Amino acid sequence: MSTKAEPRTQTAQPVQSLDIVRERLNHLHRVDGLHWREIALLEPYRGLTPGMLVNIAKGHNPKDPRIRSILRLPEGIDGPGARDCACGRTFIPNAWNRVHCYVCSPPRGSAGTSNRDGAKG
Repeated sequence: MSTKAEPRTQTAQPVQSLDIVRERLNHLHRVDGLHWREIALLEPYRGLTPGMLVNIAKGHNPKDPRIRSILRLPEGIDGPGARDCACGRTFIPNAWNRVHCYVCSPPRGSAGTSNRDGAKG
């Protein structure tokens, strides 16, 4: 018999929708009577602050990839006007004709190479 504990392997969890997460959080808080701090200590929500859980339950759509992975939400941004870039990223364009994300095609002047008045330094 071995005394070593075998490492816990992380299995891929199915992706769930934000509506399901909201319903579950509101059920835990309203029906089960748990406080937000108690919900934050539960296994599926460990690593999230009670304030973030309140915001998500009220309708906030988290953009942070770490938070989305904890909640098993799909990667990327979902919202009105969101587009998919050829590289696979999802982005919300700042202009109607933008077809690439900001990583593939950064806005002009964002690298600090151009200056409005043309002065150096």
